[in-house]
Amino acid sequence: MDQVVLVGQRDLDPYEVNLMAQHNIPHIRPKDDLPNELRSAIDGRPVYVHLDCDVLEPGIVPTDYTNAGGLSLDDLQLCCEVIAEHQIVGLEIAEFQNAWQAGGPPVSPSALLDALSPLLVARQS
Repeated sequence: MDQVVLVGQRDLDPYEVNLMAQHNIPHIRPKDDLPNELRSAIDGRPVYVHLDCDVLEPGIVPTDYTNAGGLSLDDLQLCCEVIAEHQIVGLEIAEFQNAWQAGGPPVSPSALLDALSPLLVARQS
């Protein structure tokens, strides 16, 4: 568990809070100094990014779960800029629904991909 860093997570249940405390898992909240806190937590190690899109503020991209107080796309891009300073070993994106409602028109992921661009450019280098 010493290789896990949570960024932007909110609405944690008591089991998750206990697990994080037990294993000393860093938790960088959406309103913290994201770049410096994340850089410190990564501490030069290689990074595998797992992005659950429900960590974003509701209404940015369609997700099954919504909870106010999430990361903005600017916050996400700042995090990606910090992560891009390190070796990136993988990127996984979860919880991006293709429409706001079942059967609705598809939603473009372009704004999300723009925010993730520091990782995508770094990965190609």
